Amino acid sequence: MANITTAIEIKGDILRVLQLKKGVRDISLTGYVEEKLPFMPSLDLDENVDLIIAKLRILLQNLPHKSKNTVFIIPTSQVMLRFFDLPFLSKKEREEAIKYEAQKYIPFAIDDIASDFYIPYEIKGKEMRVVYMAVKHGTLNKYVRIASSLGVKLSAIEPYPFSLLRALFTSGALKMKDFALVIDLDYSGSTILVTQGLNLYIARDFIVSPVSEITSAQVLNKIVFEINRTIDYMIKEFPHQSINEIILTGEVANEEIRESLMSMLNLNVKLTSLSGKISSSQPEVLKKYTGLAGAGLRDLISYDIDLDFFADYRGKIQQGSHFSFKDLMPRELVRDLFLLAIGAFITGAYLMRQMESIRDMEYAIHLSRSVSMSSEKVIKQEMKEIEKKIQSFNGILKGKRNFTDIFNFVPQNLTMGVWLESLELSVSSQGQKVLRMEGFGYTGASQGVGVIYQLLEAINESKESKEIFEEIKITNVEKTKLRDFDVIKFSMQMIVK
Repeated sequence: MANITTAIEIKGDILRVLQLKKGVRDISLTGYVEEKLPFMPSLDLDENVDLIIAKLRILLQNLPHKSKNTVFIIPTSQVMLRFFDLPFLSKKEREEAIKYEAQKYIPFAIDDIASDFYIPYEIKGKEMRVVYMAVKHGTLNKYVRIASSLGVKLSAIEPYPFSLLRALFTSGALKMKDFALVIDLDYSGSTILVTQGLNLYIARDFIVSPVSEITSAQVLNKIVFEINRTIDYMIKEFPHQSINEIILTGEVANEEIRESLMSMLNLNVKLTSLSGKISSSQPEVLKKYTGLAGAGLRDLISYDIDLDFFADYRGKIQQGSHFSFKDLMPRELVRDLFLLAIGAFITGAYLMRQMESIRDMEYAIHLSRSVSMSSEKVIKQEMKEIEKKIQSFNGILKGKRNFTDIFNFVPQNLTMGVWLESLELSVSSQGQKVLRMEGFGYTGASQGVGVIYQLLEAINESKESKEIFEEIKITNVEKTKLRDFDVIKFSMQMIVK
């Protein structure tokens, strides 16, 4: 479990970064920074992404701790959430049937999105309700590019509604069986959720203009309009359910708005935040940015109930044409580790056989009287070289650093967008143990060869690399194509101690 997490939100024209730390007894807010951009940037434009990266790099430097686990928040407006009913299906049958049904509700090609679903309730033999969520691959790739450029460890890319629900559950505001309407008021984009406990049914954004631009009455009327619009939809979809409570939170939320909403809607309105649950010298931050704090809690708190659907990006957090929710451990990494283990075993057996052959060769050498002194010197020199190789092989097999340590180091320190094609450990003519690896890097259309130099930097900064290697360097970097994708091919050489 992480001790420090950093949550980053790119919302409208505001960049927000919040950092939480888990201590022995409590969780504390260690830092919060934000910056307002001169315009509302679109992540579809590379120059805007570069601007955001530059701004975030400065904000991260102003935090008290280096980011170890980072959660990026996707705004509600970029998340497609739908719910529908299907006849009851077994777990084996569900995935394809739900994927097929979802195409009726999602306005994009199914291959262009990363998706997930959960089943809030089911009646065996009759029906089941499906809540389906999707995010475009292009959106995910932009966040991955930002994280990769910042050099931070990407723990998750999480839709904002889930961060908000986690925070409200932690605060104690959510009741597990009742329907509730959550309204998170924020000048950069307000969010309305309808949830039954932690089962999310509706998530949508709307804009509340600052009071400086319009009157406070107009702001309140806008909020009431959006709430009534959402309640009307719920009545239509769930005629036998009712919303008896509104949970109010966010930057704009305050006691005056709570009382006004209670009077106008004749509903119980509860103002809530994470104050009291997280210690902080900036309690106003916990009141205003509940969802952002909820994202930070992701890696700090274990829950007694099933919050598995919060693990929204169960797949590879790396760029690619298919970004899947489904795999907690990337299959490529599992495959590479398996192949490395086999390779280490085969290499060890091969080296043992070679040492036996070398020893046999050494014992079989007999100099005849006809051999000249110069030939004898050459043979003796070759024997010394053979002895050095034997010592090197013995050092590999019996020294402090074994094959497992060396081969395990590489996959554990690969950066985002990098994968290996080959990994080879050999002994040079000078008796040095040399680890050579070749592979590819992919960063879309932006970073180019920089992705490989980020890998070099990450390996050099690793504590283990200083214990294992004497020298690490890139021997080749070139642009090429792989299955019609523009990639960076690279070679790297490491001298083992």
